Amino acid sequence: MKQVTVGIINFNGESVLADTLDSVLAQDYPEIKAILVVDDGSNDRSAAMVRNKYPHVRVIELGENRGPNPVRNRALQESTTEYVLLMDNDIVMDKDVIRLLVEALEAVPDSGVVSAQIRFREDPHKIQYNGVLIHYTAGAVMNTIESDHPIQVRAVSGGTILVDREKAFKIGLFDEDFYSGWEDGDFAFRMGLAGYPVLIMTRAHVYHKKEATGLARVAFQVRNRWWFIYKNFSWRTIILISPALLLNQIAVGLFMTMKGQLGGFLKGNFDAMISIGQVLRKRKKVMEIKQVRDRDLLTGESVSLIGDVAPSGPLKTGLQLMNGFFKVYWWLVKWAL
Repeated sequence: MKQVTVGIINFNGESVLADTLDSVLAQDYPEIKAILVVDDGSNDRSAAMVRNKYPHVRVIELGENRGPNPVRNRALQESTTEYVLLMDNDIVMDKDVIRLLVEALEAVPDSGVVSAQIRFREDPHKIQYNGVLIHYTAGAVMNTIESDHPIQVRAVSGGTILVDREKAFKIGLFDEDFYSGWEDGDFAFRMGLAGYPVLIMTRAHVYHKKEATGLARVAFQVRNRWWFIYKNFSWRTIILISPALLLNQIAVGLFMTMKGQLGGFLKGNFDAMISIGQVLRKRKKVMEIKQVRDRDLLTGESVSLIGDVAPSGPLKTGLQLMNGFFKVYWWLVKWAL
């Protein structure tokens, strides 16, 4: 039975962090070597609360808020165990989660990361995240399969993930420039590119207290999508899928205009354009670890909308037509990727 370090990512979590820590302490997995709370520049009393109530928990304060990825990396850097469980500060776990995640990583050779199934705390029977496949236009295709055994997906939420620490360092850890969109998806996808399977263990249930985000932070989402494509896809793939990328760009632009978010959409595209040199430098390192072809990691299945937006009426019809085109086009070009 392998030792595990738990790294909790905290920003202003005073009202939720105790529940998270209590669920860690209630785990039926005896080999939890250390619990870290890595604080991302909180301005509440969450760090002091942990020191007073949980003196055996190590608190690391970074002093400034830079988003979740620098915090995740610090947790990995400070850990000494082979496996590290990274989790958000507003998650509570069933008592068997760590055991099930360890068993999943052990069951699939060379796997790099496994996620628990995330459900809503307010509605424990409703699934929030169950792993995703990645559409070739860089969209999320929700995994709907549940199983008693680990399921291979292409990306997972960073809300609760067990990471093989050595493999995380091999792929370059989390990209600290990603913020509010793709920050965990990019990490998981690079695991898959390097030949390390990405898993979801749907029997492992955690519960997330989260409000709907809608179309928040559109500029980051748009920028990060382009970063993801240019950083991780082969040039052959980018060239061959360019008509689909153009159609997707037009459709998203129209949708954002309808929702009053054209400014954020344009800003995201501009930010992606002016940062292309930085992305291409990162791309070089990704290509050095790449072992798996794009066509084996991407899909042409129906893509979902951005955020917690349910399509209806003409929007739903338009999305269905666009997904129909994407499926046919993927069938035409997939063989060449």
